Amino acid sequence: MSERTKSMLGRGTADALIGTIVADRYRLESHLGEGGTGTVYRAAHIRMEKTVAVKILHRQMTYVSEVVQRFEREAVVASRAQDAHLVTATDFGELDNGGLYLVLEYVPGRGLGEALEDGPMSVERSLNIARQVALALSALHAAEVVHRDVKPDNVMLTQRGDEDDFVKVLDFGMAKLEVDDENSKSLTQRGLVFGTPKYMSPEQASGSAVDHRADIYSLGMITYAMLAGHPPFLSEDISGVLKSQVEELPPPLPQTVDRDVRAIVMRLLEKDPNDRVQTAAEVARVLDALLERVRLRRGSTISGSTLAAVVGQRLSTGRSRVGRGLSLAAALAIAVALGGRESHPVKSVVSAVPVSESILPVVPSASSGVPVRNPVTVDQLVTRAEMGDKNAWLRLERRHADDRSAREWYVIGKARTKNDLNPEAMAAFLRAVEIDGKYASDRELLADVRAAADLPETAERVLRLAGIMTGASGADLLFDVWASTSNRTKLTHQAKELLSTQSVRSKASEALRVALELRDARGCEAFQALLARAITHGDTRSLRPLLGVTKRDGCGAQGTEDCFACLRDGRLTEALKKAKSRPAPTFR
Repeated sequence: MSERTKSMLGRGTADALIGTIVADRYRLESHLGEGGTGTVYRAAHIRMEKTVAVKILHRQMTYVSEVVQRFEREAVVASRAQDAHLVTATDFGELDNGGLYLVLEYVPGRGLGEALEDGPMSVERSLNIARQVALALSALHAAEVVHRDVKPDNVMLTQRGDEDDFVKVLDFGMAKLEVDDENSKSLTQRGLVFGTPKYMSPEQASGSAVDHRADIYSLGMITYAMLAGHPPFLSEDISGVLKSQVEELPPPLPQTVDRDVRAIVMRLLEKDPNDRVQTAAEVARVLDALLERVRLRRGSTISGSTLAAVVGQRLSTGRSRVGRGLSLAAALAIAVALGGRESHPVKSVVSAVPVSESILPVVPSASSGVPVRNPVTVDQLVTRAEMGDKNAWLRLERRHADDRSAREWYVIGKARTKNDLNPEAMAAFLRAVEIDGKYASDRELLADVRAAADLPETAERVLRLAGIMTGASGADLLFDVWASTSNRTKLTHQAKELLSTQSVRSKASEALRVALELRDARGCEAFQALLARAITHGDTRSLRPLLGVTKRDGCGAQGTEDCFACLRDGRLTEALKKAKSRPAPTFR
């Protein structure tokens, strides 16, 4: 390398190196990126005519022994672990001026972090990317390497054949060998925090010892971010994010995401490493099964035999609890046998394994060493959630939907509303009302539902919910939406159409029926026929049509004659008085 090149490397001037040759064979062609310790270039091997990436350690960083050791560690890891989804290293060495360089596989494409700026991804795309990351991690872990910085920016999406989202996992600068030698122990001191806070595991966030299961947690965080459009914990304060990683359960994923997908993501995000899926290979198999279902049936269940063939092995955790030792294949076989034939659909990919230990008792044995503790029942969780306990609510969210009672759905709906998950809240309230009609008249539910009618993303859901409510409350709510504004909108039109249906009118109160019939009435005799009922049942909703017929002109050739002369016997005045004295139902 020329003296000019050496000098430029010493100054760390990235752009000035473009066009120079490193290690006598790599011509630096463009600047790809720069971090705190080094710069990455797109380069060409001048003899092999091959495009590569060359990472050069900043000259000043060569004086920091830990940085040098980590750079060397990255080279070792990138050459040691081999997988199609891992970026590989092909060369490593020292420059004439004492600087270090690392030659890596060049991966054109887009970072997952950049892709996430476009918003949430489809379930199919998220699963496809996540399973490939799991395969990459499986290869790393098989080589006894923990990545420790699994995050969207370290996942590249590139084109390979027909695959638009072929995954390459990169950047092993934070990697740790699970079996450290004497030389490397200083790089992994207990009590230090390594990684990216928004994607790191609780054990990393607390500075505890980590193993490969920390990467599995980070994979869960990435998958959550793809499905939700953002990671679970969004505080701009790093210490707040670290605290959340250690102590808080993630908010639930949208209900539009397949429940089995939600369940497996939450399993990956267990705080205790022993409660996660234990290997990346197992994660890949389960994600494969879910992806197969999405692709073949677009969300419907698939037969036990098909799923068993795809998964093949048990979804294990590190603890022995009720149901957790049961293999998926065995559970599926049992489900098929009970169904009487092989094609009997299986309800849940992960139903063979309980979703949350908080829902099940710990079953100790004399030799297990597992402490005996009182189980937290569903009723206790519901009560706690009802009192505002966020963690209790989040635990309820992790239960399968089919197992929830009306009260549980109601409490979940309230919690979702409180946390601005309004579309999901409406879905929960709908389930509560479907299971137990008494919730259709619950004042708090009605207030939340009415408020949601004013939000564009939930307005139509509110109308559907109101339309199926038992009792008079649904019709009352529809009227409130329709009559709350004089503007004619799509929403008010839909509310009016629902109010016109026989199914809704049959459930309406007599007060609302009178108000609706008065609004539909045409001519003096039609109004006269309704006055007796208006006197007996009318409330403030009848005032507008009644006041409309108090005017004593508008008819005749000159427009001076009374159009409603038949109503001047005093009963109209009485109906108005009674209606004013009876307030209509309110929802605010």
